[in-house]
Amino acid sequence: MGKLKKFIKRSFRYVFKGIPIIEPKIAYTKQSEKLSGRNILITGGSSGIGLAIAKKCVSEGANVLITGRNLDKLKIVVRDIGGGCKFLRWDIKDVKSIEDMLTMAESEIGGSFDTLVNNAGVSLHEGGYENVTELTWDEQLDTNLKGSYFLTKIFVERLEKSNCNRGNVLVISSERANRADDIPYGISKMGINSFVKAMAKKLIQKGVRINALSPGV
Repeated sequence: MGKLKKFIKRSFRYVFKGIPIIEPKIAYTKQSEKLSGRNILITGGSSGIGLAIAKKCVSEGANVLITGRNLDKLKIVVRDIGGGCKFLRWDIKDVKSIEDMLTMAESEIGGSFDTLVNNAGVSLHEGGYENVTELTWDEQLDTNLKGSYFLTKIFVERLEKSNCNRGNVLVISSERANRADDIPYGISKMGINSFVKAMAKKLIQKGVRINALSPGV
């Protein structure tokens, strides 16, 4: 009954006074600079999710270094992002080079990293197990799981040696990790979710947070 009365009153008001003109007040917020002082390493940062994260981190005041396999693409992206972002050509499948590459990255950015966004990954879209080969298996598992695992492991060990008590690791997983799969991409992302959950329980006691983010299509 109360709603009906309000409707009738509003109707009469519109009839005799016309439809009210609404003038919205629009306000813009400034960037928070909440990442000021942070040194952030983002793998696979020259496109897609990695690039979007890099842009956001720079806009929030962080010092960012992105990696990727395409040197020309990295140069273009960094020029587009502007100050606060550097780059390093790096293929995380090469596990043996991780220590050296991290040292080079620190030299490039001028300090130790406190945050890792482990985003680099590849999907070859085989469609089903019938189309999977040893080559496609290795390409995806070596990048998505093996490379991601060992980079995270070595990054955390370096945090511990430097007594950093505000370390953060974000590993990009996928919605595919939440269901059974018969192709390498989904299997690799399941592996990511597993090791992130296990490491998170251990590392939080040391002041290091590790999380996985699972974007959907």
